[in-house]
Amino acid sequence: MKNNSEINFKSLISGKQTCDECSLIAKWECISNLYIDFNGMRFCDNHKRLIEFPNIDEFMTDSIIRSRTTTIELYQPLYDTLYISKEVPVYNSFFSVPRGQSATLLDIIGKPKLVTKDYFHTNMDSVNMITTKLYKFDKFIFEFMFSNPGETMSYQENDLNQKDLEKFINNTFFQFRVVDQDIFKLPLRSFYKIHPLKLGVQIKVPIIINPFENITPVVRVKEGLILNSDFNLMLSCDGFMKRSY
Repeated sequence: MKNNSEINFKSLISGKQTCDECSLIAKWECISNLYIDFNGMRFCDNHKRLIEFPNIDEFMTDSIIRSRTTTIELYQPLYDTLYISKEVPVYNSFFSVPRGQSATLLDIIGKPKLVTKDYFHTNMDSVNMITTKLYKFDKFIFEFMFSNPGETMSYQENDLNQKDLEKFINNTFFQFRVVDQDIFKLPLRSFYKIHPLKLGVQIKVPIIINPFENITPVVRVKEGLILNSDFNLMLSCDGFMKRSY
């Protein structure tokens, strides 16, 4: 068994920082002081004890055992779909109707209909929150799906759609709220066009969402906006989900 004299910890770091072992399970701050060895590795009190006394069972607490799990990041956007009528509502909130519940959306032939939302519409399972995983977003994407499907659109209908799209974009801004704070705000006209019916914006500093935090993405429209066509609007919060094994 190793003892204290055999451990080459050169200094104690005060304050809350991240232990290299704890960071593997997405603990952004350790609750204890940190120690640093001569290789530059940082260890909290629990992990330091494991190195000093690897065979002592009393230091093998549940938190230490859990910290030995492997955490990876999986690419998985969060997405949701809203129905936007011709007389556009001022306040349009995403993630408020999760999968398995009913909402009015355009159906496959482009008619508004009360449908049960499934994976074609959303992958949210709870109202305005993620209950199981930590997410990190770095991009928002909007996709417009008009009531007149593209395969049957005439030139005049396509022109009306584009005019409605420009009118909607120029009179709308997007805000992303976490709990009671607006984390991100931007007019849709500042998004870049990925496709004639898709908009996107890259976020330089990713937004991190912890499990059970309330999230409310909203598109706000100028009062009195009237369009020629109704459409479904899909929002994708593009990013990664942390999963531990």
